Amino acid sequence: MIENIAFRIASKIKTVDPDNTTSVDVMKYALIGLINSFLVFTFAFSFAILTNNFINTLLFSIGFIFLRSVSGGFHFSSSISCFIVSSAMAASVPHLQLSFELNLILNFISIIFVLLFAPSNIEGQTRIPKRYYPHLKYISIVIVIISLFITITPFTVGIFIQSCLLFRLEIFRRR
Repeated sequence: MIENIAFRIASKIKTVDPDNTTSVDVMKYALIGLINSFLVFTFAFSFAILTNNFINTLLFSIGFIFLRSVSGGFHFSSSISCFIVSSAMAASVPHLQLSFELNLILNFISIIFVLLFAPSNIEGQTRIPKRYYPHLKYISIVIVIISLFITITPFTVGIFIQSCLLFRLEIFRRR
């Protein structure tokens, strides 16, 4: 569904300005990411407003997205799978309440995962040159350390989920 919409939009753009645009495939790929992100945010924040949980949804999103942008991680093979799982996470996680101790445990586990696996699966997903990848690990560690100091459950769980997505297990690998 999302792929079809992105293809139609990319094709229209190419038709309108064939000389000054990139290929339809490149535009389609970029549009899939934009449309998917827009739909997830729309769903998650609509649900957050309905359940009076906007701030926690925002905190979860900030933690998850900031760490994901510098650490990489698992990608679903279809945008609809990504939309369903991302929307479910963004709508449900902000409703969790964890103890201070459990927040600390999740943060320490996240630090270990980031130290071991970040950045992961970032090749072809970013325009950042490979020589800067070690810096991405350090930035990822700083983000988790910030989470350790603020210990706000939605932020911590967003960080933890993203750190778990750094694993590169063969059974989950994109085909």
